[in-house]
Amino acid sequence: MRLKISILFLLLLFGCSQKPLISLKDIKIEGFKKNDINLKIFLNVENPNNYSMEIIRANYEVYYKNNVIGTGNWQGPKILEGKSTTVIGLPVLIKNENLMDVLGLLINSQLLGNDEPLNNVSIKGNVVIKKLFYEKEIDFQWKYKSRNKEKARS
Repeated sequence: MRLKISILFLLLLFGCSQKPLISLKDIKIEGFKKNDINLKIFLNVENPNNYSMEIIRANYEVYYKNNVIGTGNWQGPKILEGKSTTVIGLPVLIKNENLMDVLGLLINSQLLGNDEPLNNVSIKGNVVIKKLFYEKEIDFQWKYKSRNKEKARS
């Protein structure tokens, strides 16, 4: 009986949880190495649940016009408190062959204030989240949307 109650509790806990909401906060150049650019993409990650969850790690690819322009992995842990928003900075390595696309994107969006090129930016990957004593891998994707509509479900 106790085992059935524990299983039911776990099913309710993990079955009723909502995925975090993701929105872009900022993009910054961290540095240059040979022909590569190191960026950091800052995301607002909102936990809509009443309980906290811990992000352990994430692996992801950054796309521009549906082409992979960079990759990265992030190591936590980072606690997402319930009903709160946390900023997470994702390091991204941009290889030489994508350099001109990325520089044009950054100049347009950051220096000229034109966020239209960002409409072609998306991130896809997976994240490992820990809830209580259980770890779960979740696929996510985020696509830039105009400033007044930029929140997206992961």
